[in-house]
Amino acid sequence: MQVKFKDNSKEVMQALLNQLDRNIEAACIHLTSTARVNVNVSQPYVISGERRHGLDPSAPGEYPKKVTGFGQRSISYQKKGFLWYRFGTGVKYMAYLNNGTSRMAARPWLIRTVEEQQNALRKILAVNPK
Repeated sequence: MQVKFKDNSKEVMQALLNQLDRNIEAACIHLTSTARVNVNVSQPYVISGERRHGLDPSAPGEYPKKVTGFGQRSISYQKKGFLWYRFGTGVKYMAYLNNGTSRMAARPWLIRTVEEQQNALRKILAVNPK
């Protein structure tokens, strides 16, 4: 008796990589929505000229509180290529809040969100999520 088999390892590997790419995108969607929720705490403000100044800012180490929501709306992800995604914001102000400055302690929203979502991310990034 003669047995023949077809080597489909390339197709299997490509299917796994395609699933991983979909899972990475799902993880980015999850992080984006979670980060937006985390910075969705409003504060009272006053208008001075064309600027708004918050009256109850977040404390160092807390998620930043919003005044206009511009920073919150800027949180997004981009697909840069196959298995290559970018999550965060291009708004400098949000980077200043996240990292702090010489005049302000950090309100780490980005890395804190990722750290708090590690278990969820592991489940999402599993090759065959259930």
